[in-house]
Amino acid sequence: MKSFKHNMAKIYRLFAQTLSEMSDEEFHDLLEGKGKLKFVPGNKAVKEKVEKVSSAEVGYIVEKLLIADTREMAREYLVEQHLSKNDLIKLTVVLDIFVNKSDGKDKIMEKIVESTVGARIRSKAIKDTQIRTGPARKNNNIKV
Repeated sequence: MKSFKHNMAKIYRLFAQTLSEMSDEEFHDLLEGKGKLKFVPGNKAVKEKVEKVSSAEVGYIVEKLLIADTREMAREYLVEQHLSKNDLIKLTVVLDIFVNKSDGKDKIMEKIVESTVGARIRSKAIKDTQIRTGPARKNNNIKV
């Protein structure tokens, strides 16, 4: 059994972490007596288990990304999928996107979003931009 001091130190660390995760308003309410801290027992079995993504699911995710209208929609969709870094790397392989080994999940997600939705939005913007002809071109008999 661990010493009393060790256990108390652990409790203080947990308490400090809880306080640091509170918003300023919650912290102020706690100090004013308008709020309280409550112990809620955790259950390790309840934690979400992140499953590996199958090849079929990777294909489906790629399809959803390719039809997303905005970068935000694509980013939200990726976040909702709770993909691991390895799952995101599978997506980059399918989409032919280069990632560094040191890239984190957020960086990989950003590269996926930019390479799918971002590229399409940029391409559409370029296509929709009309080339303006200046006065010198109008006077010339050059057909554009």
